[in-house]
Amino acid sequence: MLKKYIALLAVIIILTSSPVSYVLTIAADQIYLLSHSQKIESVLKDPQVDSAIKTQLALVPEIMQFGNNLGFPETKAYARYIPLQRNVFLHSLSATKQDSFEEYTWWWPFIGTLPYKGFINKTSAQREEAELKAKGYDTYLGKSSAMSTLGFFSDPILATMINTTDATVLMNTIYHERTHQLFFTNDIVFNENAAVLLGALAALEFTQQQFGNESAEHVLQQEKISDLLLFSQFIDNCYTELDTFYHTSTPPEKIEKRKNIFNLCKDNFNDIPLKRSFKSFGETELNNAYILAQYRYYGKIHEYYQVYEKIGDIRKTIEFFNQASQAENPDSVILS
Repeated sequence: MLKKYIALLAVIIILTSSPVSYVLTIAADQIYLLSHSQKIESVLKDPQVDSAIKTQLALVPEIMQFGNNLGFPETKAYARYIPLQRNVFLHSLSATKQDSFEEYTWWWPFIGTLPYKGFINKTSAQREEAELKAKGYDTYLGKSSAMSTLGFFSDPILATMINTTDATVLMNTIYHERTHQLFFTNDIVFNENAAVLLGALAALEFTQQQFGNESAEHVLQQEKISDLLLFSQFIDNCYTELDTFYHTSTPPEKIEKRKNIFNLCKDNFNDIPLKRSFKSFGETELNNAYILAQYRYYGKIHEYYQVYEKIGDIRKTIEFFNQASQAENPDSVILS
């Protein structure tokens, strides 16, 4: 086992172009997660573990088996649990130009170029964020509750994946990450929108089978999907209007006049009849990085959902998206 961890550390250091101190921090954290996690069966017998956490962990084998039945790749992931000593798993930094949605990117081993970078320490994230701002970039510092190693390692359930008053959070997260294990293309917008939607639909099916149509869990998941579709249409419109403006305006006016579109987006957001999700959008100062981060995860869900409506079956929908991911341009298959 030790050799495996040493090999992991060596490969990351050799392949990454990031500073060695950053690589060592991330690698050490991954090694810690893998080596200090406990089998869920053992955690369930531990009297010191909160009963609300145990209740959700007890569901994980059934969540996983249901995912297997839906066609997600079988995996040894999520058979273990680790109670993190921090409230946020990773602080995720992204950045764009101020006069367009052109992204700042980082290169990662095994995966390639990505438009975000994760930090364990918030102060470190803020330091790099300040450097990007000084270079004239819009920035957004978000929070990640989980991360998939795409099947390279047996990812554990993290404490940050669990909301003790809402079991659907864990279900959505597991199925989201298992979608990434099924396919992960060079198209980040496709990857994330598909993972959010398929994860949500899988969780909907699971709550119906496990708890019933009238259960609080199933009704809650229905409301979350309703909010997803409403917010997706909204953020798509907001992003598209800004993108069109950036492509048709002259440089001197872009920075100043974009504020008018930001304000219009805020007004339109306040008119959306959301039930419980995305409320923080109305409280956040808008910039290109934040808008793009929302679009990257939610901007196409309302269109992708139409595929599910036509097919009418979650397993077949997952299979369809997996096949579409093999195309050079997945959207050309999905939206045709």
